[in-house]
Amino acid sequence: MDRKIKIGVLGGYRGSSMINYCERADNVEIVAICDKSAEVLNCQREKLKDENITYFDNFEDFIKHDMDAVVLANYYVLFNDNLICIDFCIAVYAE
Repeated sequence: MDRKIKIGVLGGYRGSSMINYCERADNVEIVAICDKSAEVLNCQREKLKDENITYFDNFEDFIKHDMDAVVLANYYVLFNDNLICIDFCIAVYAE
């Protein structure tokens, strides 16, 4: 594959391990992080210092971002609402 797989993570706190993995991996990159908590988003922004990552506080804008796959790292009860990812033809992975 000539390019990295673009990953979005829904859940900036629970998704920390996936974010950390992707930051070290050669074949994937985090392009978007979504969390309803501004504090969580700010912590990730300060920790990662990656200008190529877009941060979202709402799912509707997040899901429209250019990405190949989404990791659902939020509370299980919210998974059904977030399965709209499939409508966007995005691969979905649940933690």
